[in-house]
Amino acid sequence: RYSGLLIVNGSSLMYDFPRLTDYVGITSFDWEANLNAPSEASVQELKAAFEAKLENKVKPMFDEYGKPVIIYQFAYSSVDGAAGGDGGISPISPDDPSEALDLGEQANIYEAFFQAIMDRPWVRGLFPFGYEYVDLPQDKSFSIRGKPAEAVLSKYYGAYMLGDISGDADVDLEDAILALQIISDINRSAIRPDYTASNADV
Repeated sequence: RYSGLLIVNGSSLMYDFPRLTDYVGITSFDWEANLNAPSEASVQELKAAFEAKLENKVKPMFDEYGKPVIIYQFAYSSVDGAAGGDGGISPISPDDPSEALDLGEQANIYEAFFQAIMDRPWVRGLFPFGYEYVDLPQDKSFSIRGKPAEAVLSKYYGAYMLGDISGDADVDLEDAILALQIISDINRSAIRPDYTASNADV
């Protein structure tokens, strides 16, 4: 009934499901969202915090199962202090005047995380949590729709995920040659599996 790629929630690891699937799915809650970083932390400081989380909390799952990781629930609110772990503000939550709007911090968190996974080919990408319609510009939720964090996501989706046709986590001459081969109807077996499954237009 289904012929495509499968992902399993990281919290299901006790059942050994990843051995039967293509990806291990991780949420920002699986590695503890608190980066122990101040709200004024630089992108480089946030990147270092994410790298520690990835190496200590996520890579062991990749090492155990040999399956690439997808972060399928990445949640950080657009408030001052979001890097401290305040990622649970829903778009339908009542406004809390004590929490200050900070769209820049949310964008820096996304920038730092993408920079961290660019050097880790065992992480194949992420999905934001979430992308709801929100009351801009004052929305403080984890939604990135219409916010600076959305522009960050768009930039990396284009460079990191879409341009990497071979699936080796690099966008380079190999991908350009492979694209030419594919549109010439040769060497199609070299295209990365998720492109094949989704019939992506190379």
